[in-house]
Amino acid sequence: LQLAGRAGVSAAAGTHGTTGLAADVGLSFGLNDAFSLYGTGSYTLGFHALERRTPRHGAGLAVGVIYAFDYLRVVPYLGVGARADVFFAPDAIWWTPSVEGRLGISWLLRRELALELQAAYAFPFLDRDRLSDLVTVTAGAVWRFDS
Repeated sequence: LQLAGRAGVSAAAGTHGTTGLAADVGLSFGLNDAFSLYGTGSYTLGFHALERRTPRHGAGLAVGVIYAFDYLRVVPYLGVGARADVFFAPDAIWWTPSVEGRLGISWLLRRELALELQAAYAFPFLDRDRLSDLVTVTAGAVWRFDS
């Protein structure tokens, strides 16, 4: 069982797209040494050049499966999953389901603690004119609990 907290940057294209800040909390459960199920809750904050669309808040929930290349103290991993996001801007509120991919690297400091760098890309299915190609890059700490 792993609990992660990460902060970083986000970017999205579209009429409400912009770069901004990102934060997420993740929980994963190891099925074996290589595969884990994950869930991630995220928040993004973006400031658009057009004042009437600023700020844009986003909240998301993602679930999926990760494969870890668990051979070294530095462990690269990749994952795929499904995601749902809701966005709030001064002129609109909308939500979209997405498919996502995750790529990361975890550096084991101790058995129960690691530092992590993670990138996620989501392809939203609805309202792609407002936001498309959701990208986040975050870094943070992971606490591991043996069960």
